[in-house]
Amino acid sequence: MRLFVAITPPERVRSEIRRATEPLRVAKLPVRWVPAGQLHLTLKFLGEAGEEQVATIQTGLDEAARGYRPFVLRLGSVGAFPSIRRARVVWLGVEAPEALFRLTGAIESRMERRGFEPDGRAFHPHITLGRVRKGVDLGQPGALERAAARVEARAEFEAGRLELVRSRLGPQGARHSVLSEHDFAGARGGGSKPGT
Repeated sequence: MRLFVAITPPERVRSEIRRATEPLRVAKLPVRWVPAGQLHLTLKFLGEAGEEQVATIQTGLDEAARGYRPFVLRLGSVGAFPSIRRARVVWLGVEAPEALFRLTGAIESRMERRGFEPDGRAFHPHITLGRVRKGVDLGQPGALERAAARVEARAEFEAGRLELVRSRLGPQGARHSVLSEHDFAGARGGGSKPGT
């Protein structure tokens, strides 16, 4: 199974992201856009894992989540990796408190103890909006920058849980399903529960 750990914004925020980023889609860039229902903030990409590893991953996520209280995340501006002029991945930045960076460190150390390689790159909170199609140039220079300048995503939301997500790759892109949810201390519900 191909797995990652994420925080998923509530539906109202995903709808706001979709509305706010319309200028990117109408620019007709050669980008495969992520469906609104799959927008998320990745905290740790685990990669391939066997079914027998899921329970120990979930235990580690429970431990990490219990060490944090819910905190607020705010949507930021559009950017791209490796850069806006040579974009391969288009994203929406997330303004986050120090607690999010500490949380990703807690997840990283617990997953490393379970045999998953540390990322090795600085954590840059973002929500992936789309990926430039393989082998395709973005086209007219500056087109992405001009479209990005018209995006105004003004929303915030309370993050109160982690999700362990399975990603299945297919010809139409990835399909995600939540395997389990892991509530922060003091969040409504408390503890871990199977995903939907």
